Amino acid sequence: MRSQSIQQKSHQVASHPGGIPLSAAKAGLQCISVTDANVLAKSLPEWQQDYLQISPGPFAGSVSEISVGVVQIFREVINQSVDQQGQTLPGKFALGIPVALRGRGFWCGKELECIDSVFFLRPDSELKFKTPGYSDIYGASVDVEAFSQYSLNDELEDRRVIGRTKEVSVLAPQKCTAFRLGFDSFFRAVESNPLILQSASARKQLTFDIMHLLLSMTADLP
Repeated sequence: MRSQSIQQKSHQVASHPGGIPLSAAKAGLQCISVTDANVLAKSLPEWQQDYLQISPGPFAGSVSEISVGVVQIFREVINQSVDQQGQTLPGKFALGIPVALRGRGFWCGKELECIDSVFFLRPDSELKFKTPGYSDIYGASVDVEAFSQYSLNDELEDRRVIGRTKEVSVLAPQKCTAFRLGFDSFFRAVESNPLILQSASARKQLTFDIMHLLLSMTADLP
């Protein structure tokens, strides 16, 4: 299938003559819509992955992604069943939560039986995701060392979370709703004012808020 980009918007932190910190250099917002599954796979930074559409019909997919250096959050919407394979970059782990699922899907061999669940991918683990016929998912890719520092500040044991968390964990509906609203708020804030990422203090606060949400999510995982 010939790939065709429908829409692409990107806002990156601008550089200046004196240079900028690494966290600022990686900060940015991008929104992409495409009509080819594998083009969508290549559109998401922080991941090495391939997508293969396995259900018939025209493909439509989109990714909205916010990066603030040590943590990346994204929302991926796909209208077909897709076989996803790949992994995060070294030193990263990933987790996600569905906004909507229609049809049967499998994450790392575990069937997705409930929308009120959290997906988890340990560092250096292989991603295997068969999406249902329609999927709308929030996700995050997180630097392990940075997460450890935030865990220490919150007096949580990140090694237990990273080493023992199951691939799919079902949580109480009210908690999943709260986590989705948290992701919603981050995207609303940045999409309404992408230039906010030019501010070092705003990036620091956004990183803190995202990490706090992710710590809350992982603390609730069995």
